[in-house]
Amino acid sequence: MIAYSQLLGRFTMPARYYSTEHALAHTAVGSGASDQLLRFVHIDACLLVCGRPGNYRCEEVMQRNFHDGGGEIEAHMHWIRVELAKPARWRVVVGHWPLYSFYGNGI
Repeated sequence: MIAYSQLLGRFTMPARYYSTEHALAHTAVGSGASDQLLRFVHIDACLLVCGRPGNYRCEEVMQRNFHDGGGEIEAHMHWIRVELAKPARWRVVVGHWPLYSFYGNGI
């Protein structure tokens, strides 16, 4: 998917997970720099859901892409915690699957 995003200019996917910051246009005068930021945290939902065995949403071919013997999920969770701790007025977590759901098909 990362290589595909480089072929077309319609979307950007520089890595499996990444964050972007955007300045807010309407902020109160005298507010701090972090009050003027919107942070999008783009997560790898496939890793967090399919990287755990036994999730019925993930086909076997999808699960073969993830080998958590190297701590891939924990490294990603650490990155998410670090990104969410950075100062910003708003933080939006973006993924293409829900991690938690009433139906029970998340992590």
